[in-house]
Amino acid sequence: ELWYARADAEYNLGRIRESLESYRMVLRLDAKNAEAWLDYGETLYELGELSEAQSALEQSLTLSPDFAAAHYTLGKTLFSLGRIEQSLKTFHRAFEIHPDLKTVFREEYPELKNSRDFAKLLKK
Repeated sequence: ELWYARADAEYNLGRIRESLESYRMVLRLDAKNAEAWLDYGETLYELGELSEAQSALEQSLTLSPDFAAAHYTLGKTLFSLGRIEQSLKTFHRAFEIHPDLKTVFREEYPELKNSRDFAKLLKK
């Protein structure tokens, strides 16, 4: 728990690289922690390490298949990797589990509101 608190504090203070190392320590101590895998994946995403972020987020979903936040962040990661079809499916799953994430999506991606594929996704 101490490592987790440290990782979160470092992340919130903008010390992203340091938080990454602390999240790694959390995962060494508890590799079955789906939330830690999510936080680790989000941190990798923030650092632009997209392939590694994808792996971490997939691990989070292996441990907790209905973890909406992990589906959502994986959708963002896949979108950034140019894997649009996969990202659409992943966002769809996130929205099925937690419909309020559509609002977050609209705020994060306002430029996509006129995209036909994403417009359909948001209406479902």
